[in-house]
Amino acid sequence: MNRETGSIAAFLYQQCGVPVYENELPEQFQVPSLYIPPPFVFDENDTVSTYKKTYSLNVKLFHADSVQALYAADRIADAVRESRQLIPLLTESGEDTGDFVR
Repeated sequence: MNRETGSIAAFLYQQCGVPVYENELPEQFQVPSLYIPPPFVFDENDTVSTYKKTYSLNVKLFHADSVQALYAADRIADAVRESRQLIPLLTESGEDTGDFVR
């Protein structure tokens, strides 16, 4: 997991305090939990001499039923919105770098 994805995973963990799985989901996973697969990368030309990459990270939330999952997902989405979509970028040891991921 890279620093950006790890920082997002740490932010999500702070919001809900449930296990966070990455890469592959084990057969016997805990409920509630979050699953963070690798991000999708979309690249395109930006200008004549530059390019742009857009990353999309789809997080899956598992809960006892759909209503509780929706409620938890809404709380997480609100926390991202309240932070103005700025998630603190952490070092590999978990220290705040002063930078952000949007």
